[in-house]
Amino acid sequence: MTLTSDMLKGYIANRDVKGILGLMFEQRTPSLSLGFNREDQLWDFKQDCPSVSRGSSEAEWAKISADVLAFHNQDGGIIFFGIRDSDYSFVGATERLDTKLFNDKIRKYCGDKFWVSFAREYITPDQRYLGIAIIPPKSFAHQRLLKDAPPEQGKYYFKAGDLCFRIGDETRILRGSEAIEYAATKGWVCLRRLTPLKNLTFVF
Repeated sequence: MTLTSDMLKGYIANRDVKGILGLMFEQRTPSLSLGFNREDQLWDFKQDCPSVSRGSSEAEWAKISADVLAFHNQDGGIIFFGIRDSDYSFVGATERLDTKLFNDKIRKYCGDKFWVSFAREYITPDQRYLGIAIIPPKSFAHQRLLKDAPPEQGKYYFKAGDLCFRIGDETRILRGSEAIEYAATKGWVCLRRLTPLKNLTFVF
């Protein structure tokens, strides 16, 4: 899978939608190719996009923002919308999105130092589609969240200053003094060595 991962990283870095589709999906269909019917350090699946209406689905956009930063802080990644993650089948996203709308919704949490590309592919007669958000890898410094997530039942999914990263098929969030200490390290290799330590605070 190393060669495939390297190819995919190249497609992500070049924002190559056709390359991504050719590698991960059966020819001319939204069916995943063998080996890609799972989530991974480089991609994630969502059944649909949150609403873009003002004040609507803000908590869901906050969680997507954390996923975006987690991918960005490593090798970049892809979030697919319209794939059911229980069985990895195509169901089609319904909320109409484009690159500008997507970035407008995450900017308050992620900032504007990088740009996420968003493409709509395999559009069906009823206007469902496969959404492809391509997140570039960081160029130098790790990016931290800029604003608290909206509270849900008195709890915050993340707080301003938290650091997101992708490990396996999960987004993880590093908080408080651990985030400050990690910001001074040299990279994700150091973080992987630190993860077994008990004093790290992870928020899921």
